[in-house]
Parts: sequence; C-alpha cells; structure tokens
Amino acid sequence: MLDQTRSGNHLPSGSQDRQETLPGQKNPTLTSRSSVKHACEVIQGFSEYKRWLVSEIGWGGMLDIPCIQKINLKFSAWIMGKVDVRSRSIVLKENKILRFWHQDVHKVFGVPCGPRNVMGRDANIRADAIEFIKNTLGMNQAGAHSLKAAENFLDRDITEESSKIEKDCFQIAFVIFVMGHILAPSTKHDYAKIDF
Repeated sequence: MLDQTRSGNHLPSGSQDRQETLPGQKNPTLTSRSSVKHACEVIQGFSEYKRWLVSEIGWGGMLDIPCIQKINLKFSAWIMGKVDVRSRSIVLKENKILRFWHQDVHKVFGVPCGPRNVMGRDANIRADAIEFIKNTLGMNQAGAHSLKAAENFLDRDITEESSKIEKDCFQIAFVIFVMGHILAPSTKHDYAKIDF
C-alpha cells in the first residue's frame, strides 16, 4: 500500500496517483509502528551527560524531536505514495516535483550525513561484533525484544565514571532505539535490526 514503485524518471499519470479499490472492498486500515511520543518520553529522562553522549556521535538533532502525540496515517500514506526513490523526489503532479537529498534528512532530523554508504561495504559488521553487541545490550535472551532491550540499556545509570564499553553501548542502543521507534520502524512490534 505504501510501496508504489516508479521506474526511472517516468512520472505517474493522474490515474496512478489514486489507490483503486475494487467494488465490495474496503480501504485497508493503516497502521504504523512509529512511536514518536514514546521515544520522546525516554529521551526526556536523559541526564545532561547522556545527552552529551548522543550529541557526540552526531545524533543530537534527535534530542529535540517534538513530542508528536498522533501521526496522520492517511496523510503519511499519501505522501509516501508520492515518493520516487530513484529520483529522490516527491512527485505531487507532473509539473510539481520536490527533490530531496541526504543532506536534507541531516538538516531536518539532525542525524549524521557523510560519504559512507550504510547499505554498502561500509555497513558490513563482523558476526562476532554483532553477537557482542547483542550480548551486552541484552538482546540475546530468548524472547528478548530488541527495542525493549535497547530502551532498558538507555535507562541505565551512565555517567562520566562509566566504562568506555558502557558509554559505547549506550550510543549504540540509542541509535537502535531511535531507528526502531522513529526513523525506520519494523513491521514487527518492539523489534528492530541492529545493523544500523
């Protein structure tokens, strides 16, 4: 429903913009795993030192995300249906095209923006490193929900006296938590990949 793939620079005609429903069918119910409110509640509980740790890795913009109570899912689905991934644009009409760049995401969300391709070779993490992260954050236990485990780590008392590994894991947990609740939620409740 949210995925309307467009090839190349081909722009949709007016009939392709509408989601068609067959007679007797109802429009699907829209749901979202985004939880901006929950993420904001957790972030608001951070000490100044934890906020500094987040800013140190370039994610400080996420500390100031407004606490949105409810997201308009119909509007979200509509706007996502207008996104042409290949041309990095929102195609409102044939003559109304809004281009966007990775720098725009950096400006809006205050997340890192650099030359490394997160979907390419730079993102390859050794299996033993992934296992170590899962063990340290508590994601290796049977039935452990990765977002809940990341949240539990964020709730720990992290101070300047904490070990380097605790500080590093706090930063890793923050990225997993924010990606899973705001930027790239999974279709499965309370789960997130740690590949970020």
